[in-house]
Amino acid sequence: MWKQTIGALRLLIVLTIVTGVLYPLAMTGVAQAVFPSQANGSLVYVDNLSSASGLDPDISPEGAYLQVPRVVRERHLSELTVRELIASQVQTRKVGLLGAPRVNVLSLNTALDQLTNK
Repeated sequence: MWKQTIGALRLLIVLTIVTGVLYPLAMTGVAQAVFPSQANGSLVYVDNLSSASGLDPDISPEGAYLQVPRVVRERHLSELTVRELIASQVQTRKVGLLGAPRVNVLSLNTALDQLTNK
């Protein structure tokens, strides 16, 4: 029985290293070599406004609220205004079950730009 347990543990360690470290590093290297601009993300443009896209254009409402002090400082808006805008941009779960509440960064930045350009 110990031989099987030790063999299983060895296989677990090897597969963890291969699938958790080596494969992701290899794919990142190939992506950087073959598609350097796509692998590093890009800017998304909507109505001549840009936002860094990354892989996921959404953040959690908590993540958005964590950035309120910086947004207030940089955009010279009241904290209440920014918090209300974030609350209005929160997208709920689909069908009440799937996914998590989220805030689309591009639409939030567009709304912030509209407030500061008045």
